[in-house]
Amino acid sequence: MINRILIGTLIGGFISMMVGWVVFGLLLMSSIQEHSIVYPGLMKPEPNMMFLLVSNLFWSLAMQFIFVKWAKVYTFKKGMMVGIMVCLPISIAMDLQYMAFMNLYKDHMVLILDAVGSTVMAGIVGGIMGWIYGKMGVLPE
Repeated sequence: MINRILIGTLIGGFISMMVGWVVFGLLLMSSIQEHSIVYPGLMKPEPNMMFLLVSNLFWSLAMQFIFVKWAKVYTFKKGMMVGIMVCLPISIAMDLQYMAFMNLYKDHMVLILDAVGSTVMAGIVGGIMGWIYGKMGVLPE
């Protein structure tokens, strides 16, 4: 089981980086920026890719524990559904906390955009991981 979680973490982290780049880096970036308040020095000219990679690996590790240990994910559909059910409320909760404590957003549109982006990303990554776990075979109880 530990090997499956570690392999899933590496694969899921890589897939998450790629899907996140497409969803947030290409498709939603300009819309999110349009509805965000920008302060001098807030955003780096280029993201620190090492921190981004490690972040995706830790997020993937948490998801792999859920997929392997508790949800028993072995299909694309179940992986997609579990990914969405876990990530959507977390995304909304985090954005609401940002809105409560910081002046980062001009309006509520960022919450909607981030929730949609996170849902798409979690569904794709979760589905692929479910498919991969299905190919690896069902773990004995």
